[in-house]
Amino acid sequence: LIMSLTKKQHALLRRIEGFAILGQTPTRNELARVSGVSSPAITKMLKHLENKGYVKINRGWRSIEILKTGDNDE
Repeated sequence: LIMSLTKKQHALLRRIEGFAILGQTPTRNELARVSGVSSPAITKMLKHLENKGYVKINRGWRSIEILKTGDNDE
């Protein structure tokens, strides 16, 4: 069961998807810059996305893996 996303979480997932379309995996700092929030805020939102089953955060610099897209949100 996929849990629903807040508007901010959905926006962040869409930004991650945008990087993926370009064949890139963003860093937390890149996501913070394009989102207009701090890197710690991005880390917190990423944890929520991971807990809800949308992304997997692996160890490493560019380590965000998309498991479900924002289109799967119900």
